[in-house]
Order: sequence, then C-alpha cells, then structure tokens
Amino acid sequence: FEEGENGSSLKDIPAYAFAWSGLKTLTLPEGLENLYYQAFGYCSELTSVTIPSTVKVLGVSISKYSVGYTFYGCTKLSAVTFAKNSQLEEILNCSFQKTAITEVVIPASVKVIGDSAYAGLKIDTVEFLTETDGDGNKVSSLTSIGESAFANSTIRTITLPETKETLALGESLFGGCTNLEEVYLSSKVASVANVFDDCKSDYTITVSKDNKNLQVHDTLPLIISEQKVTEDGVEKTVISIKFAYKQIKQAELTIPDNCIAIETNAFALQQYITKVVLPAGLTTIGDGAFHDCHVLKEVVFKYDTNEQNQLTTLGANNNSYGVFQNCYSLTKIVLPDNKLNVTTAYPNGVIHDKTFYGCVSLEKLDVTPAEVKDIADLENGVYIPSSLTAIGTKTNYNSSGTAVYGAFQKCLALESVTLPA
Repeated sequence: FEEGENGSSLKDIPAYAFAWSGLKTLTLPEGLENLYYQAFGYCSELTSVTIPSTVKVLGVSISKYSVGYTFYGCTKLSAVTFAKNSQLEEILNCSFQKTAITEVVIPASVKVIGDSAYAGLKIDTVEFLTETDGDGNKVSSLTSIGESAFANSTIRTITLPETKETLALGESLFGGCTNLEEVYLSSKVASVANVFDDCKSDYTITVSKDNKNLQVHDTLPLIISEQKVTEDGVEKTVISIKFAYKQIKQAELTIPDNCIAIETNAFALQQYITKVVLPAGLTTIGDGAFHDCHVLKEVVFKYDTNEQNQLTTLGANNNSYGVFQNCYSLTKIVLPDNKLNVTTAYPNGVIHDKTFYGCVSLEKLDVTPAEVKDIADLENGVYIPSSLTAIGTKTNYNSSGTAVYGAFQKCLALESVTLPA
C-alpha cells in the first residue's frame, strides 16, 4: 500500500478483503482507520504486519456474530508492530487467535480487547503501554478485556495497567492457563467474578493498595471486598469472599467471623477441604460456591450468642452449578431453620434447583430441629428449614425451555426423606 504526503485516502479495508490470500508481509498506510471482520483472516503465509497509528479498530463487525477475527488463522504471523503514537481503540474478538505471536504489546490508546483476542498464544506476558495524564500518572485507556481473551495461552505473568476508568474483566479470562504464576490487579479493577474460572495453575494475586473494591485476605488465599458497617453504634469491617485463588491445603476451613457473603464459585473445585465452618453472620452463599469440592464431607453453620444465624440466601438459580453440586463426599449439613431465598412466589423460602445435585453420599433428608444444641448429636444427612414453600422449581423446564435439574437429583444414596409438614 502506498501513501501520499498527507497519508492514504484509503480509510477502510472491508471484510474478507485479503482473507485466504498468499500474503507474506504487510505494511499498511498511514491514514487507514478500520480493518473489518476477517480482513486478513487465514493468510497462512503472512509473517509480519505493521499497523499504522491512524487505525482505530481491528475487526469492525459486519453483523451481530461477525466481529473481529482480523488476523485469525494467520498461523505464521509472529511479528505485529504498532506505529508510534497509535490511536488504536479496539482489538475485537479473536483478532490474533491462531497466530504465532509470542510477544503482545497493547498500545496505551486501546479501550477494548475483545473476547478470545489472544487466546491460545505461546506468550509469557503482556505489555500494556501507558501515557502520562494531566496529574502525571501513567495510565492506559483500557476499559474492558473480554471473555477468554488470554485463555489457553502459556502466559506466566500479567500486570494490569492503571487505567483512566474502571477496568472490566471478562469471564474465563485466564481459563486453561496452566503456566500462570503472578497476576497484578490494578486500582480500578472492580470485579473478578469468574475471571479465573478453569485456570489450571497455582498462581499468586497481588492487588493495588489503592484498589477500593478488592483486597487479598491476610491469612488465606482469598480475594475479598471490605466494607465498614455500624452496629449498635460500633463500626466494624465485614467482608465478602470473591474467590479462593489457590487450593487451600487444609482439611478444615473456618470462614472468618466477619464474612457476610460467599460469592459465586468462590470455593469451587477445592480438593483438600473436608469440613467447612460458616459464621453466624453469613447472609449469602452464591451459586456454585462449593461445587465439585469432591472430598468435602461436612458443612457446619455457627450460631451467635442468641442462638441466631443470619443466612437468607442459598444460591440464586442463575449459575450453571448448584451451591453444593457434585460434592461427592458430603454426608452432613444442617441448614439453619431460616426462610431461605424468599420471593413473592416462595414467601416461606425455597431450596433452589441443583443445590445438592450429584451429592452421592447423602443418605438422609430431614427437617432442621427447632433447637440445635449440638449438631454432632444429629445423624448424618441434609437437614432443611421447616418452613419451605418449595424444593426446586415447579416445572421441569425454565422460561427459556431449557431443562432444569432437581435440588436432590442424583443423590444416589438417599434412602430416607422427611419433608417439612
């Protein structure tokens, strides 16, 4: 491509323009602004590309499902150079997936990295360039990194940049990353919900001291959020547990007394914990919080000095997993005699679908006694509140027509069932 004194008059390269061609090298002209969907997809001989400073979007969509894939399938592409003072704003879905890139540099101007943009690459790290803002801080324009953006890559370390705005991270961002060792979360990362799902490595997370939303727990490998509350005129700090970022290699886990919420998938796939002790002030346990904890045998709910327990939410029916789904060794859990998951449809509470799905060692279903002095005196089994409106949903299909699974489905050892009167 040639350019005149004032740059090229060519502004766009349309979808599929050079897809499946025999290009080996590519130098694009200054003045070019957009590369559309699969503009250079499957150029299997392409080895290098220089992207001019004027390009703003890689992978402009041509339909709802045709977004990104700019250099997808360019299996020999190993060198991508962004011109100095790059104005690039969006690297859309799968744009560099199935390439031979080993070094990833993200210009400071980039706002959006799309889903699977760099998935599957043989990379060690990602370099995020920054620029100096009006206050002298080095920041990136990044606002979001999409689902699975670095999934199944060989990435070892990543330091997320300080950003001008809140930085949103997509689900399974590091899914299948077996080499991940160190992650740094910058000050404006607000959530890590499902970000590390299926990340199959033993990694460490550090959080910026200026992050107001996330912290690392002092003694356990947990990402938490803290908030100040006042009770009876006394201010105290309570926490919500986002997730455990490492295997907790201890048999008994006592959740801190100031914990009020355990979020979705927080302790999923923990393979050493056999007993969990939950505090009296815990109000919420999210979907899939303990799913596939295969050696978990017992769950204990503590009570305060007034023999009260604050649990009101056990799952939400929003996730693909029930709270204790596939806890194959679970033999004993005594739920507090509280109204759980109360809604207009279920004024006295409900045990959601899949809550105990696949708990193949549960032998007994009974009702929680009105007074629980010592749960050690109770036989093994699952004990549920006495005032439930329902166990599971009323139909076998949800509103979208998808089949749902029963609260106690595949509890193969369950022999005795006593339901609330």
